[in-house]
Amino acid sequence: MLTFYQEQVNQRQSIDKDSETTFISLGISRSGFKRLGVDEEKIPHDPVNNRYFEKSMLDATISDNFWLYMGSEQRKLIEPSFKVGDDDSIDLILIIANDNIAKLYLVVRQICASQQFIYSVASHSFEYGRRDPDHLGPLGFKDNISNEDEPENIYHYTKVDKRNPLTEEDLSIGVFMVYQKIRVNKEAFNKLVTIVASNIDVTPPLILKYNITEIAEAYLIGRFKDGTPLLFADKNSEDVKKQNFNYNVFDDTGGVVDYQKNKCPFSSHIRSANPRSWGERNTEDQHVPIIRRGINFSYPAFGKEENVSGLHFLSYQRSVDSLVQIMKRMKDRAEGVDASFYRLSSSRDKAKFPKVWGQGNEEFEVELNGMDISQFLGGEIFFMPAKHYLEEILADVLDQEEAPV
Repeated sequence: MLTFYQEQVNQRQSIDKDSETTFISLGISRSGFKRLGVDEEKIPHDPVNNRYFEKSMLDATISDNFWLYMGSEQRKLIEPSFKVGDDDSIDLILIIANDNIAKLYLVVRQICASQQFIYSVASHSFEYGRRDPDHLGPLGFKDNISNEDEPENIYHYTKVDKRNPLTEEDLSIGVFMVYQKIRVNKEAFNKLVTIVASNIDVTPPLILKYNITEIAEAYLIGRFKDGTPLLFADKNSEDVKKQNFNYNVFDDTGGVVDYQKNKCPFSSHIRSANPRSWGERNTEDQHVPIIRRGINFSYPAFGKEENVSGLHFLSYQRSVDSLVQIMKRMKDRAEGVDASFYRLSSSRDKAKFPKVWGQGNEEFEVELNGMDISQFLGGEIFFMPAKHYLEEILADVLDQEEAPV
């Protein structure tokens, strides 16, 4: 559930005092609202493009927007618990978090043993994940970065408003959340790093603190493993605001005078994915509201010595269309697709990088292997309801003659 901003602040203060507090978030898919028997007019409506919340993410009419192309080899990798049919669907998601694993499992057991759970849930599956203590992602990069730092801005940019007919004020009824389980192949990534590094000229003196391999890694991701954005490779990391993804240099009229691609290539993952990294003019609409969080996972592969590891990717936004537009930018630009996470092989899977960081315009081009680096294992689109909105729809449902199953 989403609460109002002040409640979020109180929760944050609570966890600062007690790191063993359990937090639970509930998400409901489109099929979940229908299964609950919620009236059509009370089901959340995406204010930009509602087609993404009318069906399952895996539906053929929208799945290619999430890189789940019909007939592709990638679809075969989707795990059984995420595959749905005409009479089956993913209706709800519970996200349960606690720093104390024993307490976390206790809460999970209590929920599963409750009469409400036993009565209402036909089938369920578990996904496990953890936040790295050093905020490192599955490839070893510092990953505690989002478009917005301030909680006020997170709340403002993502909340879905609904006008209260009594007070005429805008209330938040919640936020859309897209969940994607993505396997990340570190060996494939390192293979691409080696190819890129072999094409880079001798490191210029101003960034001697980073070696050739580290520069190649940063070319692909857009920042170094210590979190320093590639754009600021020549600055002390303590002096760099980690959330600064603004690459273009503008003149007084708002026109771009320097794209700084010799410092951060267009195909670097963060540059291709971040809304503020592209556009002809410095306008506010470049900033697409999306808050993303990544939770690492790792477990032994069945019958193999290797581990399956990757990221539970959660993105929160007022409209799912915001995420779709970002993913389109990652794969459709003439300047090159995303160097690390574009997952469909094609003749355009190439990227150009500077021969020498920050100097001149000489570039080299490499073939990418994004489909090898990351694979989609499953996911769904949910609406995370605000507390008052959830209470409202449940009150309506419980007033019905038959309780929903």
